[in-house]
Amino acid sequence: MIFIKIIAIFILALVIFYKFWFLRNPKFTVPKGNNLISPAQGRISKIIEIKGGSKNNIEKGKGRIGIWADNLEGKDGYLISIVMTPFDMHFQKAPIAGTITKVQHTKGKHKNALSKKLRPEDYAENEHREFTIEGKNLKIKIIQIAGFLARRTVSLVHESQKVAKGQDIGLIRFGSQVTLIIPKLPLKIKVGDKVKAGRTIIALNP
Repeated sequence: MIFIKIIAIFILALVIFYKFWFLRNPKFTVPKGNNLISPAQGRISKIIEIKGGSKNNIEKGKGRIGIWADNLEGKDGYLISIVMTPFDMHFQKAPIAGTITKVQHTKGKHKNALSKKLRPEDYAENEHREFTIEGKNLKIKIIQIAGFLARRTVSLVHESQKVAKGQDIGLIRFGSQVTLIIPKLPLKIKVGDKVKAGRTIIALNP
């Protein structure tokens, strides 16, 4: 009987944690000005420079990673990875104002998206969902990557929908990773930095 009560309390604690902490989505003031803000809360784990004219360009790499950077249209840019733990807020925000031109879900594996050993090519094999947002003078891509625990990505927007900077666009359940692909702009973050969704400035857009 005591064991059953302990299990019930544990389950109740998990439900409370999930509903009131994991699914928290506090209101905040979006940074003004010409900039791109973080789509996710977590830590910057990788910043990879994409060379548009290079033979080893990640855009022209093997597997699904080859189409991830199609928003750059052959130009230079950055692939920025943000890892999220179960303690981070898991709603994704629009880094810029614009129009959603693509929402695409791809089934795949569920490798540990928090592993430091995995390369972008490995992440591309995981189940993921891509969002392309076209603003006034640039096009960016946000990619939700499912992992070992986070096996479900959720879209809160649809193609042709206009979004405001900082607006909710998606949700990943439990810890995982969000990848941001942007043109080559002046970055305001570095590997190891902690970022907040919709509040931390990732890059300037002169």
